[in-house]
Amino acid sequence: MTVNEKREQEEEEEEEKKAAPAPEEAPEEAPAEEVKPTEETDEKKEGEEPKASEADSQQQQQQQQRRGQKRKMEEEPFVVVEDEPEIDGDFLCLDWYNSDLNLKIDRESLCAAEPFYKEGWGYVWAGARATHGFCFGKVWFEVTLAEELEAKLDGEKNLHEVRVGWSTDESPFTLGEHPGSVCYSGTAKKGRDSAFEDFGATFAKGDVVGAFLDLDQGDEAVFAFTKNGEKQGESFTVSKAALGVRETQRETEREREREKKN
Repeated sequence: MTVNEKREQEEEEEEEKKAAPAPEEAPEEAPAEEVKPTEETDEKKEGEEPKASEADSQQQQQQQQRRGQKRKMEEEPFVVVEDEPEIDGDFLCLDWYNSDLNLKIDRESLCAAEPFYKEGWGYVWAGARATHGFCFGKVWFEVTLAEELEAKLDGEKNLHEVRVGWSTDESPFTLGEHPGSVCYSGTAKKGRDSAFEDFGATFAKGDVVGAFLDLDQGDEAVFAFTKNGEKQGESFTVSKAALGVRETQRETEREREREKKN
């Protein structure tokens, strides 16, 4: 290569360098600006404070209401509203107020009842007396066994035992377990003062059991029972004194005079 050719080559290289674009330089990072709270930010912060105060206010109102309720309960006596039927004083039926709480008396007729029987309630006796008692005369009533409830009791042979009879006010509702209580049981037993002995036939669902009481035999009370109209066993007597029947000649005479006037 001659000197002239070499010079021409160098000149071409310089022209190519001049013609090529210069590399771009990276832009410098702008300095961080200080963030100043704006009016909107201030308004939000101011808006958050009422939320806290509103919750406190609601809590205070609730506390005041509770205090007011407590004060009202202390000042006013607690009243229990009973859902009880109105029974005419002359109506003879099962006594709503003289019966076990686990006995449901029919509100319409007041002459039918069903005991609690589910779970452990099946082990508990349930009984009731009539709204009226007697101290003289001859009295008769009948009981129809309408249903056999589905009680499941372990170790019990007689799941549907029913006792029909008479009792004084001082005796419990479990018939036959007090001196003033006489009964005829569905297991073909008669009982008084917790002494039971064989008597008549058994009775169950569909049977009609009758109970008769004669108080006109001086110092003795005569009892008799029937099943579906047929007399069961022999009539038996118990002294009125042993039963605890409170009766005087004057009381008897007054009662009879009232009956004659009515």
